[in-house]
Amino acid sequence: MKKNTKIKNFGRLRIFEKNSKKAQQKKLVNILLITIAVVIIVMILMGIFPQFRTQVKSITKPVTDLFTFGQPDSKDFEMTLPHNIELTFDKLASKLKQGAKFSSNRCLIEIEEFKDFENDCRIILHSLEEDKKMAMEIECPDEYGVPRTLKTLPKEDRPELFPCVVAGKPAIDNFYNYWIEGKKERIEIPESTAYASEVWITDRYTVQVGKSKYDIEDEELKNEKGEEITYLYKAEHNRICFITTYNGDILGICDYDNSGLDDDCIEDLNSKYKIPICKES
Repeated sequence: MKKNTKIKNFGRLRIFEKNSKKAQQKKLVNILLITIAVVIIVMILMGIFPQFRTQVKSITKPVTDLFTFGQPDSKDFEMTLPHNIELTFDKLASKLKQGAKFSSNRCLIEIEEFKDFENDCRIILHSLEEDKKMAMEIECPDEYGVPRTLKTLPKEDRPELFPCVVAGKPAIDNFYNYWIEGKKERIEIPESTAYASEVWITDRYTVQVGKSKYDIEDEELKNEKGEEITYLYKAEHNRICFITTYNGDILGICDYDNSGLDDDCIEDLNSKYKIPICKES
């Protein structure tokens, strides 16, 4: 009788141990699935909302600095900053800083046409809520595809601006009606869509806000010296914006839609539609 009791107890113990192992395995699987789901959700949000990406980057930086996940040590890993994107960065930063000091608003700022970007790099503009200034940085992927910041605008050089674009409603309607149609008695501000988060310049022809991409290509616009230029638009004292465009029809008619102005409009903004060039007072 005692022997049978021992056998039964041993059998129950084996079953308990087996069930316990299954429960632990199930728990580990659940944790793994939840972790994968969180990573996927974070990656999706980082792709759609640049500002979320910036927040994640700032939170995880102390951890990623400690653990490189098999990548080369930061002291041994050096990346070369591509020349064209650095040149574009420096000229854009200079123009934004200069434009922020202009007393006039509703005017155009001439800037040399952007150069071709190399190596999937991008320029990021984002406002800093604590001091109402615009930070700038160049970000390029390393050999593992991980974005790395290669250059930032010094704190003392940051202009008091918010990044913005002339695109979307009601901004593009107001801009077109005020300047192209000349309905200035009925114009409503804003003429730009302001973003207190981020604007990416992803190549010489494209800016990105969130998941929306906008064209900024112009029709071989040149200044009086024959240099290829493009225009920025100073809508208000703290907004210097990219004028977004799209490829218009062959008739050369100046029109617009939600994505921006017909690119046929650009060369006439100053000469025909009388948008003044910003100047120092």
